[in-house]
Amino acid sequence: MLQLPVPVCFPLSTSSPQLPPRPPRRLVPPGVCFGSPLPLHGRFPWHPAVASSMRRRGRRRATARPAAAAAGEAPGDGSGPDTEDKRVDTDLKTLARRFWKVAAPYWWSEDKVQARLRLAAVFTLTLATTGISVGFNFLGRDFYNALADKDQEQFTKQLLYYLGGFAVGIPFFVLRDYARETLSLRWRSWMTSYYMKRYFKNRTFYKIQSQSIIDNPDQRINDDLSAFTGTALAFSLTLFNAAVDLISFSNILYGIYPPLFIVLIVYSLGGTGISIFLGKNLVNLNFMQEKKEADFRYGLVRVRENAESIAFYGGIADSIS
Repeated sequence: MLQLPVPVCFPLSTSSPQLPPRPPRRLVPPGVCFGSPLPLHGRFPWHPAVASSMRRRGRRRATARPAAAAAGEAPGDGSGPDTEDKRVDTDLKTLARRFWKVAAPYWWSEDKVQARLRLAAVFTLTLATTGISVGFNFLGRDFYNALADKDQEQFTKQLLYYLGGFAVGIPFFVLRDYARETLSLRWRSWMTSYYMKRYFKNRTFYKIQSQSIIDNPDQRINDDLSAFTGTALAFSLTLFNAAVDLISFSNILYGIYPPLFIVLIVYSLGGTGISIFLGKNLVNLNFMQEKKEADFRYGLVRVRENAESIAFYGGIADSIS
């Protein structure tokens, strides 16, 4: 049986049959974004400079691909990481200069008085905890000597001294950690506000995105500033504490057995050198890991923002890949 795709009406007149008029097609107006009732020109102001910038980016990419092919670089061939993932090693002087450029503004900002006072308090508490550690060393020596000699009276006295030392000394360690974390939090809060102002000043966010200067700048502001302030402060205090401990305990170790002191110095220097040599390549791996994780989080955010379009237009497979 023949089935017609459209209904046919046969009038009573003897004229030939006529098809009913088709309804007019609904054309999507130009600039409408699927999944949103607003046109693109209503959501994002269009400007000729934007189109010009996009054309320039397209020309740069089109020029970069033949140049990379002529140089024998094939992205994704498995021969190594992509060019954008490679991080150039820098010397110690350059790293110190960059560190000072990033860290210095806070200590001369409007919060400099509180910052310097808190930093001085942290260093003072660090010195106090070092002195308490030296005192614990002497208390432990007398305590175990009395235990070895089976002197009950001396043992009871040293035990009371030990308990009193713990009751007095432990709060200094807690206050030191609290002051350090508080200073790190204030430093991070100020740096976040400082870089957010710079990010939105003179449309810097648009320049970074259009010229591909930095990958994932928003997540760098959130994560890298936290890591920078916490690590910088902890590393500085670790160096200071290690230097003070070296000076404080050197007299004790040298008094016990001088050759042992020399062996420990050589062991410490050798271990530090080996750690630096083996951990040098871990810096690039950590950098690449953070970049890949930031790209992954950005992709998940894009999926959440465009969930309706992905669900109804069959973009699940492309989103997963």
